[in-house]
Amino acid sequence: MKVLAPVLFASLLTITSADAAQTSLTAQAQERTSRPFQDPVLVVDAAGMGDYQDLQAAVSSATPETLILVRSGTYSGPVVVDGKGLKIFADAGATVTLTERLTVKNLAATERMTLSGFVLLLGFRIEQCAGSVLFQDCTTPQGGPALFPDSGLPYYQYHFCGVGGSRQVIDQSQAVTLVNCELFGSDNSSWGWDGSPGSHGLRVVDSRVALYGCRLVGSNGDDCFLPPTFPVGGGSGGDGLQVEGTTSWVWMTRTSAEGGAGGLYSLNSEGILSRACDGSPVRSLGGATVVSNAHPDLAYQVPTVLRGGQLGWHDVQGPSGTYFVVGRSRSRDWLTLSAAEGIQHLGRYQPSAVGTLLADGSLRRPFLVQRPPDLRTSIAVEMQGYTDTGGAPFWSEPRLLVIVHPNL
Repeated sequence: MKVLAPVLFASLLTITSADAAQTSLTAQAQERTSRPFQDPVLVVDAAGMGDYQDLQAAVSSATPETLILVRSGTYSGPVVVDGKGLKIFADAGATVTLTERLTVKNLAATERMTLSGFVLLLGFRIEQCAGSVLFQDCTTPQGGPALFPDSGLPYYQYHFCGVGGSRQVIDQSQAVTLVNCELFGSDNSSWGWDGSPGSHGLRVVDSRVALYGCRLVGSNGDDCFLPPTFPVGGGSGGDGLQVEGTTSWVWMTRTSAEGGAGGLYSLNSEGILSRACDGSPVRSLGGATVVSNAHPDLAYQVPTVLRGGQLGWHDVQGPSGTYFVVGRSRSRDWLTLSAAEGIQHLGRYQPSAVGTLLADGSLRRPFLVQRPPDLRTSIAVEMQGYTDTGGAPFWSEPRLLVIVHPNL
């Protein structure tokens, strides 16, 4: 099926027809005078072919709004982003693995931090951030090093419900968004037999968080085979999502959460085994609020890194027959708002029509991007789509697309 006639997208992306997508991209990629949000670029390459081999060194030297483009490789050492809004992106097609924890902290309300396309073996911690934090297409894999139980937790409480920790923590942060992220609790056991509790897929404390298209999985509690005279029990399963604190507010759409199974333990000298508490898919503590979107799903996918002149695609799934529009931010202000139809993350935005979703609820439209003026400049495009569901816009997840020079 042919798509609609070409439509200008925010003076930066040009939506093309399906036939035009087969012709020369160079001829279609029009240079334009409007180049919003041009930011410097640093390249991190584990093989030594970039500006840095060490990711933390690049983070330390970068100025706010810099794009740190990371090529394939495994990067060791913890990474701390302290009070600085950056864009840290795995390059297109790259597999980037961070072996130790990533920490984002102390972002002022005017700062924004985006992480895209990372595998985080030891998870992440986002804390004390008033500014917006966006993680897109990130994974904390199943397994990984054991997360030791809280040293202040008595052995006999290991089987209590919801007592485990998490390697993914959002603490006292006001505008955190996770898009298409898969987060697993880490291995639960310290030694393989001590009844340690499972860990949570994600733990949120006194924070405002939006989750789009994510999967959150708590790990299983460990079995305990110590003699029954010891005051111990099998470990409880980790929660998929644990939210605590009266100021916590979590919005979930197209997001699944699974609790882990409780471990086995012996209650008496006859060796009769019992199972500890299973983890909950979602556990809300201390007056926290968790909201699940009841409206039809609306999923929006675009590439996150493109070279100038390269073809990209808007891929949409949503209510059939509705008209899909993409907004591009005209400022660097992001909002996190409570709304029945979804959250509008963009501040002021420029809308561009994309097309009508087909009968099966799908829509795919190609677009071209202009090239940055030089190798050291990137263009950031903050995007969010929406449809009209009967008088009110129903918003998709936000996306941040970065455009770099074709020779980078």
